[in-house]
Amino acid sequence: HDHGVVDDDGKMKNMATNTSRQQDKEEGQQQQQQQQLQQQQQQQPELQRLAVSGAIGLASGFLAGLFGVGGGAIVVPALTLSTDMTHYQALGTSLLAMTLPACVGTLTHFQKGNVA
Repeated sequence: HDHGVVDDDGKMKNMATNTSRQQDKEEGQQQQQQQQLQQQQQQQPELQRLAVSGAIGLASGFLAGLFGVGGGAIVVPALTLSTDMTHYQALGTSLLAMTLPACVGTLTHFQKGNVA
């Protein structure tokens, strides 16, 4: 059983093939739109996590400077309570964040002769 039609020149055109191509094109466009939507949905939580982490950093820096306490005393509980991090992940994050400033401070003091 044939799904074709004859055009003016007497050539057979296959309407089923044309319809199939159009459906494939539409499905491809739908898949592309779904992928874009998924990417946008994935980016929103990342941006939200960055915003929360940034707010924690700003607040802990301000409070640590105001009260003269170590920032880790503020950062670890804040990360644990306001993100999905466990206590140990928050502790490790806080320790890692202090590594670079500690190294720079040590090097600076060494260069000035303050380290024996």
